[in-house]
Amino acid sequence: MSSLGRRGIHFLHKLNSASVPTDLLEKGQNRVIDASLTLIRERAKLKGELVRALGGSVASASLLGVPLGHNSSFLQGPAFAPPRIREAIWCGSTNSATEEGKELNDPRVLTDVGDVPVQEIRDCGVDDDRLMNVISDSVKLVMEEAPLCPLVLGGDHSISYPVVRAVSEKLGGPVDILHLDAHPDIYHCFEGNKYSHASSFARIMEGGYARRLLQVGIRSITTEGREQGKRFGVEQFEMRTFSRDRHFLENLICIKMLGIHFGGISKGVAQVVKALVLEKLGEGVKGVYVSIDVDSLDPAFAPGVSHIEPGGLSFRDVLNILHGLQGDVVAADVVEFNPQRDTLTQIHDPPQPKPTTHREPTPRRPTATHCDPPRTTLQATASHPDTLTKTQPDLRKKKEAKTQLGGSPTSRRHAAPHSATPHASSSALVLLVASSAIQAGGASSAIVRRESERKRAKLSSTLSRLNLLPRPSLPYAVTTLRALKPYRPQLRPICPPLKSISPHFSSTSQNPNPTSPIPITQIPRPHHDLIVLGIETSCDDTAAAVVRGNGEILSQVVSSQADLLAQYGGVAPKMAEEAHLRVIDQVVQEALDQANVSETDLSAVAVTIGPGLSLCLRVGVQKARKTAGRFNLPIIGVHHMEAHTLVARLIERKLQFPFMALLISGGHNLLILARGLGQYIQLGTTIDDAIGEAYDKTAKWLGLDLRRSGGPAIEELAREGDAESIKFSIPMRQHKDCNFSYAGLKTQVRLAIESRNINAETPISCASSQDRSSRADIAASFQRVAVLHLEERCERAIEWALKIEPSIKHLVVSGGVASNQYVRARLDQVVKKNSLQLVCPPPSLCTDNGVMVAWTGIEHFRMGRFDPPPPADEPEDFVVLYKMPFRIAQIRLVSSHPEVYEPCDDSFALVDALLADKNNLIEHQPTLCMEVGCGSGYIITSLALILGQEGSGSHYIATDINPHAVRVTSETLAAHGVHAELINTDIALGLEKRLAGLVDVMVVNPPYVPTPEDEVGREGIASAWAGGENGRRVIDKILPIADNLLSDKGWLYMVTLTANNPSEICLQMRERGFASRIVVQRSTEEESLHIIKFWRDLDAQEDAKQMATTNKTASGRVMESVLSQFSLLSSWISNSSHSS
Repeated sequence: MSSLGRRGIHFLHKLNSASVPTDLLEKGQNRVIDASLTLIRERAKLKGELVRALGGSVASASLLGVPLGHNSSFLQGPAFAPPRIREAIWCGSTNSATEEGKELNDPRVLTDVGDVPVQEIRDCGVDDDRLMNVISDSVKLVMEEAPLCPLVLGGDHSISYPVVRAVSEKLGGPVDILHLDAHPDIYHCFEGNKYSHASSFARIMEGGYARRLLQVGIRSITTEGREQGKRFGVEQFEMRTFSRDRHFLENLICIKMLGIHFGGISKGVAQVVKALVLEKLGEGVKGVYVSIDVDSLDPAFAPGVSHIEPGGLSFRDVLNILHGLQGDVVAADVVEFNPQRDTLTQIHDPPQPKPTTHREPTPRRPTATHCDPPRTTLQATASHPDTLTKTQPDLRKKKEAKTQLGGSPTSRRHAAPHSATPHASSSALVLLVASSAIQAGGASSAIVRRESERKRAKLSSTLSRLNLLPRPSLPYAVTTLRALKPYRPQLRPICPPLKSISPHFSSTSQNPNPTSPIPITQIPRPHHDLIVLGIETSCDDTAAAVVRGNGEILSQVVSSQADLLAQYGGVAPKMAEEAHLRVIDQVVQEALDQANVSETDLSAVAVTIGPGLSLCLRVGVQKARKTAGRFNLPIIGVHHMEAHTLVARLIERKLQFPFMALLISGGHNLLILARGLGQYIQLGTTIDDAIGEAYDKTAKWLGLDLRRSGGPAIEELAREGDAESIKFSIPMRQHKDCNFSYAGLKTQVRLAIESRNINAETPISCASSQDRSSRADIAASFQRVAVLHLEERCERAIEWALKIEPSIKHLVVSGGVASNQYVRARLDQVVKKNSLQLVCPPPSLCTDNGVMVAWTGIEHFRMGRFDPPPPADEPEDFVVLYKMPFRIAQIRLVSSHPEVYEPCDDSFALVDALLADKNNLIEHQPTLCMEVGCGSGYIITSLALILGQEGSGSHYIATDINPHAVRVTSETLAAHGVHAELINTDIALGLEKRLAGLVDVMVVNPPYVPTPEDEVGREGIASAWAGGENGRRVIDKILPIADNLLSDKGWLYMVTLTANNPSEICLQMRERGFASRIVVQRSTEEESLHIIKFWRDLDAQEDAKQMATTNKTASGRVMESVLSQFSLLSSWISNSSHSS
């Protein structure tokens, strides 16, 4: 029994001296623990029955005291806190009504299940390992009695670890944590105590019980605290930047970049359009856990803490943060309140009926016994105000007498804090917690999700990966990215109710954009008179449309790139961008002409900002900004997939929220539950290839005409074939979730084509009758299985969605593949079987189009969600030239050669990862940076520009096996004014000894495409992408070289594809002593990319040593610890679990 409690050890010494058998001692400890848990269980059961009998409760916060203070590094007074907090709640001196109208006296709002008898358990010699388990078990017992949810009263901060662990294990997945504290409490093992109150969140993150950890109010942080924060990916908001972060924290929205690149630069909000996904904290996991350390508050407001840290939050700051919390709060704790330090009581306590004299003892480091909490009998008494008022003053008098007479520490061991009336800090603290945490779950409830969400937690664990599809443009709500003041356009038609919808907008009549050449002559009109121009360039179609607010489509123009598709066998991003540039002006003008309107008649411009091909999206954004700036129009950024969803509301006016949507296209498979505008729950998504991409590849391999894209070609040919002739296996049948996978089906099709000796270079029109029949059978069999996969996933998603929202009546099917009549017919059967109605836009609105963009813009414009007009004099290439503190390479300055791979989505994703990690990179202060496989030089140039002047002491080396790539990289570097040593070699051949242990940052975009082995290592451009079997041939060569070259503080950033099995790569690097995490994950038209960061880690190195000395397999020992670091690797975890 290690780490024995300080008090319990004295008792154990006596037992040991009396030769008490160990098993007898353990049995006694077990009885005490069982009795303690029984007390908690029965009290929770009683309170749960009471709340359920009263009815009408969505959630009831249930107080659970954990008077534990021995893990504090200084004063241990927090063990006294639970009785004092209860005293403040139930006394008559405060109003029991909260700001939002909740009555704390109502047991449906707040109940109490008592305390965990920590001291009694420790008196029996129970060590901290078992004590933490008891706390976890107590929390689980409370959670079993729906709708009770634990609001835990500490105690020091060490209790957060067992509480969060219990919540995560009970709900079946990780949570997001909002942690309010002056200290990060993330030390590895403070003062040698792994359960120290300064190490609780290190244990939580190591255990994988939290996906995201947001720490707010930090103002005392050491180097180790920062390093640990980087290690676990903690989002730390320090008080020195609180004024800048305030609005963000009071809305607590997670910002995700969708990969929109504007010449390699992700643009800022207000001055530029940005591709944003707004994700509520807690979405995609089991909910939000709130941990409030009282020292997060400024000591002027709450001096009752052991560690005084000036410059903290106010009560109102914390209330605003909690009230603005959008996610579902599943549990919370309040810790580190030390009544012995609550000095405001001496000044502010009202007169007592029985006044007593008391002198606050001078704070000092207590002995082991001095600050131990009162016995459970006193705690129980303190939880009942009537009894407390009668007994506590007398108890205090006795203790004071002993103290004043110089009583020994032992005689003072049960001294309770003074005052029978609530302490000033304690009272305010409880009102803070009770009135905010109970309501922090947004509109639904307080500390827990609604009952239907509780039921949802019992579904398949895959459902824990639900994500929020965002409002695509809410820049005025994100002040961390806002550079211009909010703007209410007076020129454009805006209805009067907009004032009440968005109070941020000014009501003045002055022109907010004086540079605009357009005079303010128009007056606001009602919403049905809105006229919005929509621009869509996310992939291979250049589209524009003009739509009225009443849904009338005034024009629709689409310029197809069918010839390019046929020429390249798919979408070539650079060629697609050039095609967009050639026709964008003509398409927009034609849309205006067909609608018989001019730019001055428009109310706003809507444009797709993602997801899509970066180069293509940039063209549409540039055109939209140019038009909006010149004519002083608001601009609305539109999420591409949301546009596919909402266009159904244009066609079917009876379609009301909530409804389900299945979005199927060349780049995406997405099942969502739409609860409201901008409020979407993701039920399933593709884990590799989308159905449209599978259609296109199959059509290409069968030699079909791609000018209409693969979907129509396959559908037409399939009518001639036998759908039962080839028994393709249905993907993911063993996975009981709603996710999609078409990569395996593609492989089956390719093998079937090869076995029948079908030559794709022979067009279908020239094929023999037998050859055509074989192709038709393959097409029909493929289509049957591909759509059957859709059907199965939809059926399960409908079942899930109806449990969450029983009022659902419609399933919307949209996206390019939704124009397939066979798909519609099959899904219609699924929908009718579940008593729902299928809603499909017409084929012209299923494929990419401007109408869906314009209509989505109208829906958001009505809610006041738009950006102000850009400057009228903005340069045409402003999207490229916009200056940021961290520049990256500009596409227009990147050199090229026919035999050199040009920057594409994988390159952009890797640079995005560097940008996302830029602060860490700068603090890292790398001496030597290296890129393996430099290609066009876009990445090494961007890295040098990101480090900039801050990294003036850095040196750069780039290698490539292609001599043309070395020359192109040299030209790219020179065009940007940066320098690197360039070496024409295979990976690092000839450099391994000279650079061993010297490289601080290595970036690699390896050849990762699965190809035949004989294609690996070919000369020219093929060397940039041919990766051999599973795309791992070159990757597996790079990993040991990277291990040799990287310094002790070395970092490796690597691009991987889902087909490369990234989990296995992480495992291999774990065996070499490297930890890892995903920095960026992105799905493109062709692939699903993961940018993984590796760094040397002591824990990983220890695991590697253990693996070297034991007989267990590597995967069996460390696979769980590797995968637990990646919240985005859920599909890999599922695959691993099913294959084992």
